[in-house]
Amino acid sequence: MRDALIIGGGPAGLTAAATLKQYGASPLVLEAERVMATVYSYAWKPVENYPGFDGKDAIEIAKAFEQMVEFFGIEVEEGRRVTEVKKEEEKFVVITESGSVYEGRVIIIATGILGKPRRLGLPNEDAPNVHYVVKDPKEFKGKRVVVVGGGDTAVDTATALAKAGAIVVIVHRRDQFRAPKRSVEKMLEAGVKTVLNSIPQEIIVKDGKAVALRVTHKDGGETILPLDELIISIGFEPPKLDWIKNLGVEMKGREIVVDDKMRTNVKGVLAAGDITPAPKRILVAAAQGYIAGFTAFRYLRTGVW
Repeated sequence: MRDALIIGGGPAGLTAAATLKQYGASPLVLEAERVMATVYSYAWKPVENYPGFDGKDAIEIAKAFEQMVEFFGIEVEEGRRVTEVKKEEEKFVVITESGSVYEGRVIIIATGILGKPRRLGLPNEDAPNVHYVVKDPKEFKGKRVVVVGGGDTAVDTATALAKAGAIVVIVHRRDQFRAPKRSVEKMLEAGVKTVLNSIPQEIIVKDGKAVALRVTHKDGGETILPLDELIISIGFEPPKLDWIKNLGVEMKGREIVVDDKMRTNVKGVLAAGDITPAPKRILVAAAQGYIAGFTAFRYLRTGVW
């Protein structure tokens, strides 16, 4: 049995784990996707208001957190999506989607507010050159890239890819983008071509790889868009929160209510990061992670909640 089970491998969860390791406790991080997955989803964006990283790309912060994992020897199990947490006397039992079972004396919930990337619901969405996250736009230099989506992330991704030397077409189902006007202007200035009022109908594959996207237009007709890489950027499914509610944790909307020590209303359960009502910033998440880790350590040592 672990001293602490930390659900979520982002800035809050990893900082909590590092803090517990620093004080001699034995945490285990359970991550549904991969460590720092959310930050990697905008890895190419410039960072603002994070000491030592201002002006650098977010990928530098993601790498720094991964280095912290190695430095402290933090144990992380990726691909572990939690579906149930039960309290049994003085321990918690965590069950994942794959059926894995873990036990811990303390639970720290640091899942963030984003779930799985949304999908189009078409066959072949798992082809190796179909992506939902762009870690490094430079890897797409010289390639024909089709981006599907019309929000901030889709528009900013298309812009970054074009500036990195990709040949980019963006497909959106409406006649206007949801992203801010200035972001759209930057995208067009970067040379991104637009296909509006169009809906993806088929991902065409050859030899196991996507080679084109067939879209239909609302005014009639269809277009085949040849591609080397396909980026699907239509948002994220909200995370499933039933297991949090079933544990008896107080929530306000989709956020967990915590006090200034990151404690929830359930003894032994803490929360940190974007899942709480705090500002959604890496800096804040890391700070809350430290507080949660330190509070958990004091509880493990003294038994005082």
